[in-house]
Amino acid sequence: MSQVIMQFVSMPLEDDIDRILSGNGHIIIAEHSNVSEIFFEKVFPKETHYRKSGESSYSEYVHKYEIKEIIKSDKFKPEEFFWVRNEPNYSLSDIKKYHESGLSRSPVILERKPKYPTNGKQEILFIEIINKKNEKYPEIYNILTREGLDAKKEINEILNRKEKKWWQFWK
Repeated sequence: MSQVIMQFVSMPLEDDIDRILSGNGHIIIAEHSNVSEIFFEKVFPKETHYRKSGESSYSEYVHKYEIKEIIKSDKFKPEEFFWVRNEPNYSLSDIKKYHESGLSRSPVILERKPKYPTNGKQEILFIEIINKKNEKYPEIYNILTREGLDAKKEINEILNRKEKKWWQFWK
């Protein structure tokens, strides 16, 4: 396979908060439970391999998180669990193309660089529900942004400013 190219981009926290407020997103403090499971798996048989030499497989995983504190959500409560799907570096079609032809591309993965470093197990997550689901995982979320716990004060200041009604600015 080819090399994955990671590119880190900086974005203002306010832009991420706007995205959460305009959609169905949540801002929470959560901790990874160290539980991960296979959500989807596809094995390409040896017969379709470009050299007829072996199988190739593609897997998608979900990871279980526990909510420690709510910053902005009307759905979640502390101590609840939810599942997160991380987008794989290579898509199903990438793996199939490599399996059948031996050709691959180097995917460029854009990842937001946290303004506040994430230290330890707990972190602030900006999440939204995605449309992938099955019987075992009826709700799966995507992490839009990660921030360290030191971001909480700035996030709350931005939320308070954005949630004020226009007439409240003159009080």
